[in-house]
Amino acid sequence: MSGTRKVLAIIALLALGIVAALLLRSTGSASAIDSPLTISLRATPGGRSTTVDVGPRDGGHGIGDYTVTTGAPLRALTGNAIAGRLDVVETILSARASEFRATAVLGDSTIQLDGLMNPRKPTGVLAVTGGTGAYSNARGTASFKIDERSGAAMLTFVLLP
Repeated sequence: MSGTRKVLAIIALLALGIVAALLLRSTGSASAIDSPLTISLRATPGGRSTTVDVGPRDGGHGIGDYTVTTGAPLRALTGNAIAGRLDVVETILSARASEFRATAVLGDSTIQLDGLMNPRKPTGVLAVTGGTGAYSNARGTASFKIDERSGAAMLTFVLLP
């Protein structure tokens, strides 16, 4: 191979490497959410719940006790169509604070929630800490308002890319 051909081969390989790196970089950082997105749903009673009493036997309402709920239905605001499900772990920290971790499953994608809530108040705001699939780059907030009569909660996710 002549000197000119070697230089051209090296340049071609370098160009291919740069193109491959740019393609991998753009696919790796592609945003699932490109602009702010608001999703409003109703979390209705249902699914399965288990409360674990880890301290003195006080009916499951002491510090460290926790409740695990799986498959709580998430419904569209209008009508009664199922939009997904909510899986939750709530741990009691004090009379006015519970740690709340949840996964909202919407189709084949998820939104992760985490934060503190006051179990004595019917409203609050949690952090959106991530997600998968269509919400893989999600961050933002999830506000909730519980209807104490029906037990349903209005959830409003404000997602940011």
